[in-house]
Amino acid sequence: MFYDIFRSLCEKKGVSCHKAALDIGLSNATPSIWKKRNITPKGDTLAKIADYFDVSIDYLLGSETEKTPTENGERKDILDEVDVAFYGDY
Repeated sequence: MFYDIFRSLCEKKGVSCHKAALDIGLSNATPSIWKKRNITPKGDTLAKIADYFDVSIDYLLGSETEKTPTENGERKDILDEVDVAFYGDY
């Protein structure tokens, strides 16, 4: 359920769900609505949440079991590793 992932990320970041929602630009009541109605946000909202917590949208949707690895605050592109494997240099 989306809300459980969101709540877990808030706990790890040390902010309340309502504070995180306000920081992202949402109503402070939004997390309660997600929880009560079992709603998963769409499109732009998911992107804003992913940016706020520095995770992928797939992670927010429960498709990934771990946060996307980052390098210097940027998500690492999996194609970089593919190029290395294909071309043999780094």
